[in-house]
Amino acid sequence: MTDQTDYQEYMEDEANSHKKLHAETQRRKTWYTSRFLQFELVKQLNHREMAFLKSKVDRETELNTHSGERGFKAFAIEYLEKHFAAYKFHKKNWDLYYSVASFSYIPTFSYYPAQRKEQRKEFFGSTFEEYWTGYDFVIDVDAENLTKAHKAATKIKKIYDEFDLPYSLRFSGTQGFHFVIEYEDIFPKILKLPKCVERARVMANNIKEIENIKDIDVKIYQKERLLKLPYSICGGNVALPLTDQQFERFTPEIVKIENVLKTCQIKNRGTLIRQPIDLNIKEFIKIYGEDYHGFARG
Repeated sequence: MTDQTDYQEYMEDEANSHKKLHAETQRRKTWYTSRFLQFELVKQLNHREMAFLKSKVDRETELNTHSGERGFKAFAIEYLEKHFAAYKFHKKNWDLYYSVASFSYIPTFSYYPAQRKEQRKEFFGSTFEEYWTGYDFVIDVDAENLTKAHKAATKIKKIYDEFDLPYSLRFSGTQGFHFVIEYEDIFPKILKLPKCVERARVMANNIKEIENIKDIDVKIYQKERLLKLPYSICGGNVALPLTDQQFERFTPEIVKIENVLKTCQIKNRGTLIRQPIDLNIKEFIKIYGEDYHGFARG
């Protein structure tokens, strides 16, 4: 009798797991096949590399053996849909990323693994800097919980607002926030890629040290760095660009898919870059852009 009961419970668990997986697949498919959503995704992917990477949950539990793929060109919806179909994206718990660097040209890689591997090796090796055109200044706030992350992000936001910087503030999709200033707004055009990467690292580290904001991740600054794609989903959350009000009143419920659909008009929403009235980027760089000498800002 016990064996029969155990078997029935096992079969019920299997059926429930299958239903849950099917529901998650349908939710992903519904989200990513929305035309308004697709338009927002491809706008961010113009001149950027796109990547599919294993979700944080799967990285921790090793539920998937395939870690994902990068090196996609997806500046138009037809490219996006083609890549989704080729990798059965909707059926996999992968997150969407895009490159912090921008490019004048991104080659079209083969879907055949061996050929793609060689093409990727060439692009990320000899031709990467040849086609590189910019590198955004990103601050990644990543804490052990959202309460700490929000507290740290509030300090950064206060600094950015004080200098009236043209930044976008997004929920990372998991336990943090991303601040992004597009490269043309902060780095001189004459800077080469390695110098931009180093200057971004120096500025982030100075903000962390001068303002004592421990939850800024300063290990992210590499030329091939990827960032969560705005409006992509991570589990049941949206990597959502936030208004000032949404950030100030932030709760995890705000970024749940069902709540985003109810409260946000995604069409033409963009990344909500703050529009400066009294931009003071030179003073910001003067304070945070040089080598840190242990001073505190008054």
